[in-house]
Order: sequence, then C-alpha cells, then structure tokens
Amino acid sequence: MTLDGVNATAIDVREQSIRAQGNSQGGTVTVRRNWFPRWRATVNGEPAPITQTADGYMAVPVPPGVVTVELRYAVDGLDWAARGACVVGLVAAAGLLLIRGTGKWGGKGLEASGGGLSRLRPGSWGQRGSSGPRSAGGEDGPHRLASFPLRWARRLGRGRM
Repeated sequence: MTLDGVNATAIDVREQSIRAQGNSQGGTVTVRRNWFPRWRATVNGEPAPITQTADGYMAVPVPPGVVTVELRYAVDGLDWAARGACVVGLVAAAGLLLIRGTGKWGGKGLEASGGGLSRLRPGSWGQRGSSGPRSAGGEDGPHRLASFPLRWARRLGRGRM
C-alpha cells in the first residue's frame, strides 16, 4: 500500500481486511489488491470511496497529514442468498442420487404411448421393442452413472467381478 508513491509506515493485511497508517501529502492511497465492488474503505474512521485503477488495483483518496486507511471486504445479503441456494441445490442433487441409487423409483422410466403412460426401460428411448443402449452392468438408460457404485457393490457382495 502506497500513499502518494511512498510506502505506508504500518500495514496489517488479513484475509478480509487491510489496515495501513502513514503520512500523506494529500492525494490517493494505492492498494495493490484486485479491485472488487464488495471492498469498503474508511480513512481516519470516515467512509471513503474506492476507485479502480487502470491496472485493476484500488485507489482511495486521502487528506494531507497522518492517515489511517482501513479496507474491509463486506459480504452482503445477495452473497448469503447465493450460498444458501447453492447448499439447497447440492442437497437436492444428493437426494436425487440417493433415491435413484437405492432403486426407490425402480430404475424404470415413464413414457407416453397410445392413450396413456406405459412403463418402458429407460434405455428404450421411446421405441417400443428396442433394447436401446445398455451399460456394462446390464442396467439401462441415463441413470446408469448414478447407480454405478451400487451396481459394483452388488457384484462384490456376490463375489462376481
């Protein structure tokens, strides 16, 4: 961190905060960290704007004299909402894999035909009487990756490899 081209006298850099002290002639403090909109700055305890420099770093205006510049990375409500949505999505995906892997859905797909729904093997891909693509384990369709560990556990349990 430099104050008008002169290094700060004291710098404390942590994971989500930067604090520096030094003498300034008035001008800007250049912070050699990548600019991102979530950074918040204070100069001598007062909020200060942060601008992006041409090389992608941060610049904060400072008054002349002894200054203390503090930058904090602030996590806002949108960040927490996105993290929550990610957790919900991961739990839902894990739940679907567990349900499919245990065979609760029977490994069968439903497809429209004639006047209603009939059960077909997922590997048939909509063609009655066609065996469609088959996986090496003998199970059909797109769910084969989800049931792969279960298939091999069954084989190992029977002593077949």
